[in-house]
Amino acid sequence: MKRKISLFIFVLFLLNCTDNKVEDLTSEATKDFEYDMLNDGLLAFTYNDTLYSSHLKNDNSDIFFEDSIVEGVYKNQAEVDAALHYKDSPTNYGLADTKPGDFKYKDVNGDKILDISDTDRAIVGNYMPDFTYGFGTSIGWKGFDLGINFQGVYGNEILNLGRRYFYNHEGNMNNYKGALNRWKSETDTGSGMNVRANRVSKGQNGTTSTWHLEDGSYLRIKNITLGYTVPMHWARKAYLQAARIYCTVQNPFTFTDYEGYNPEVTNRSNVTTNGEDYGVYPLARTTSIGVNLTF
Repeated sequence: MKRKISLFIFVLFLLNCTDNKVEDLTSEATKDFEYDMLNDGLLAFTYNDTLYSSHLKNDNSDIFFEDSIVEGVYKNQAEVDAALHYKDSPTNYGLADTKPGDFKYKDVNGDKILDISDTDRAIVGNYMPDFTYGFGTSIGWKGFDLGINFQGVYGNEILNLGRRYFYNHEGNMNNYKGALNRWKSETDTGSGMNVRANRVSKGQNGTTSTWHLEDGSYLRIKNITLGYTVPMHWARKAYLQAARIYCTVQNPFTFTDYEGYNPEVTNRSNVTTNGEDYGVYPLARTTSIGVNLTF
């Protein structure tokens, strides 16, 4: 016996693009692209896709990070002896006592004197992403429905000040696993970017620098929902117009190279200090099971 299947496909394309530039301190150029595609089978299968992307360009200097630049750590005493002279100041925190395993800083202005609190600082990052994006998809088949939504950003930096504590190597709290790759000796220099274990912060190892700066790009699955709509004749037996059971998981996965708890940082209230993570609380992963009943 042959079954004749009627299928109607409706495709909707929605394109929205805006370009705006304002020439002042908050000048910005934005580009938004939104794409919707709907394939709706009149029988048992439905499908829906949504894609959104936004590009931001902002010339406001307040959104950039200005810090000293770390070039690595001193691997041995010979490198320390050959290093540039540090500028003496009341806040040099033992720079004259720098030892192998301490940070090596860049002479940004090339004057052969290191002054990482003033002249040897540079623009090293921007907390605003190059673009943000999101996309989602949902499908339905014979009463089952599955929906997944994604969201992310690309091209921003985060000043992870929590590294001061999670890489302090002092043994007074849990540390990042990268602490295993620290400088240990002149023959075991580790990653070349991780300082020695140092109970008292000498050599300016605790100074805010590019070592605290991390890529803030991420892709996050915001939610996954799986549901089942009870057939109409079953629902009517229970004196219902419709019934649906579902399970939703929020924030199940985040894909990022950022070492902190949450790359979507909002730790500071001042607009000029956004993008700093000084111990942001982790994002909760929640699972919900529910029933929708229509009487």
